[in-house]
Amino acid sequence: MITILRDRHNYSVVFCLSIFVSLIAVGCGETKYAQCEQIIQIANRVVSEKTKLIDTESSANIESKTWLQAARMIDQAARKIENIDLQDPKLIQYQANLAQVYRIYSQATYDAVRAWESKNIKALQVAHTDAEKAGQMEVKLGNGINNYCQ
Repeated sequence: MITILRDRHNYSVVFCLSIFVSLIAVGCGETKYAQCEQIIQIANRVVSEKTKLIDTESSANIESKTWLQAARMIDQAARKIENIDLQDPKLIQYQANLAQVYRIYSQATYDAVRAWESKNIKALQVAHTDAEKAGQMEVKLGNGINNYCQ
C-alpha cells in the first residue's frame, strides 16, 4: 500500500475508493433498514387492528362478523408480508415465518367462528390452542425481528 500512495493521483484514487466502499456499506444498511421497516409496519398494523377490533366490543359480545373481519385482515397481512421483495436471507426467513404465523391466526379465527356457530366446544378449544401457539410464535418472531433490525 505504501508504494501506491507515493503521488497525489494515487492519494485521490485511494480516497475515492474509500468513499465508494463507505457508500456501498451505508447503502446496504439502508436496504436492510428499509426491508425491516416494511415488515415491522405490517406487523404493527396487524397488532393495532386486532387490538382495535377487540377493544371496540367487549370480548364476550364480539359478533361472528367481527371475528371474520379480523381473520380476513390477518390473511391480507400474510399476503402483504409474502409480497415484500427482500434480499436479506435472514429477513426472508423472518418473512416466511411471520406469514405462517398470520396464516395460523387467520385459520384459527375462521375455525373458531365455525365452531362457535355450530356449538362445537372441542373444535373451539382446538382453535383457541392454535391461536395461542401462533401468539407465542408471533412474540418470538417479533423479538427476533426487532433484535436483527436494530
